[in-house]
Amino acid sequence: IMYISIIRAGEEAGILNQLLPSLEHFMVEAEETRRHIVGAMTYPVVLFIVGILSVVLMLTFVVPQFATLFEDAGTKIPPSAAFLLSLSQWLQSYGWSLLIIPFATYFFWQWWGSGADNLRHRDAFLLKLPVFGQLLLYKNSANFARTLGALLTAGIPLLRALQITRTVIENTLLSYELKKVEDEVEAGITLAKALLNRNIFPVLLCKLVGVGEETGRTANILAQLAATFDGYVKNLIARLVTL
Repeated sequence: IMYISIIRAGEEAGILNQLLPSLEHFMVEAEETRRHIVGAMTYPVVLFIVGILSVVLMLTFVVPQFATLFEDAGTKIPPSAAFLLSLSQWLQSYGWSLLIIPFATYFFWQWWGSGADNLRHRDAFLLKLPVFGQLLLYKNSANFARTLGALLTAGIPLLRALQITRTVIENTLLSYELKKVEDEVEAGITLAKALLNRNIFPVLLCKLVGVGEETGRTANILAQLAATFDGYVKNLIARLVTL
């Protein structure tokens, strides 16, 4: 949808030849960011799954053997060992119920995302998560700054550029807030002030967009902001991988 909207805007303004190189550059940078995120998170996800399976297997097959050792020794079982043995017995009897959790989580997540209001509430919840919420905010902010900067550089009017930029925002709450930003800009408020009024976007984005509007360098500053937010995303991913 985003690519179609950009091409349509280029045709409407008669600057398609200027817009296509920017679109190519945007696609390359977006793909590089996506590959970096997927590549960085693959190892922690695999390690997490293997760790969970290892613990389940140990509790199911290894820990029960300690009950026999305590019985043969005739000693009292320490509270910590008793807890592990009870957990092991529960897994042996009802461990199959754990298989329901992934399916229940999946169906709940799909239900929560059904309908525009529910989806906005779900995306608002994601943005409030520690570290992960910041990652989503900076990632979407980078896409916003990169796309809007490319469109303004190509000569697309601000209002039309904002309409197109909303299509690249994956988080529906941020997209909803950008629609309000668009309405305020149409009413005569500056872009920086409209972004600041929403109280959800990074303060750095609002402040530097204001500097860009005052100096007539909004497109250039947006491109620099996109690179800055990409750096934030990479740093946050590095912290997550380290954890």
